[in-house]
Amino acid sequence: SWLDRPTLPQTVVNGTYAVDLSGDTLPHLAGLASVTLAPSTLGNVHVDSSYARVHFDSGLVHVDTLALQTSAGHLDAHGTVALVDSRPGSLLYTLSLTSFADANQLFGHPITTPITGVGTLAGILSGTPSLLALTGDVRAHGLSYGSTQVQRASGSVTLNDLTHTPSGTILLSADSILAGSFPLDSLRSTIRVMDAHNADFSARFAGLGSMRGSTAGRINVQPAVTEIQVDTARLITDSASTYRLAAPFRILADTHTVAIDSLL
Repeated sequence: SWLDRPTLPQTVVNGTYAVDLSGDTLPHLAGLASVTLAPSTLGNVHVDSSYARVHFDSGLVHVDTLALQTSAGHLDAHGTVALVDSRPGSLLYTLSLTSFADANQLFGHPITTPITGVGTLAGILSGTPSLLALTGDVRAHGLSYGSTQVQRASGSVTLNDLTHTPSGTILLSADSILAGSFPLDSLRSTIRVMDAHNADFSARFAGLGSMRGSTAGRINVQPAVTEIQVDTARLITDSASTYRLAAPFRILADTHTVAIDSLL
């Protein structure tokens, strides 16, 4: 079963719950339910005292309070979640990560070089079980991954049909970037999600003085490896010097290594 997977983080949950429900199926449930968590662990993430209170009414779950506190950050939400297709829900959420490094421990195969920094994602989860959508605004600062550092980042997320074939657009902007010894003033990128595994991307960046450039390609995400194919790239260093990518290449990344593979 799903809960028997060895990749799931080891979890110890302590707390209490109260249920006062009636009804024979999910669409017909009515009543209240609440959960109070005492300090617990989810993988290497410590869960502090947290609380959730919901009530069921004719195919909707009304989330009166959801407050989950962990060492990686906290999640707050309120609104409704649909259990049936005839009544759409709308759940307002705010996910605040105070430690990307701790959040990385939730994954079954944590990356050996974790991302550090803090950030928030706030928006709305809306729709029905068969047509679920998510929108949100992203804010982050103090990001680092290996020798790459980003002072500030922001963006927006719009994803549709989450339960079947996710698609949508992710817009990201970053300022004050240092990639190794290569400084950039700004980066603007667009990721167009095609399905759960594939996306197209394009990006423009500006560096010191008149330096600027652009790139575009494709992303394929699989459980064991992520493949980024760079199809085009251009770098302008001054009014007289322009460099272009001669042929596409791939970047292959798993939990341990990153490799560049020419398609020639």
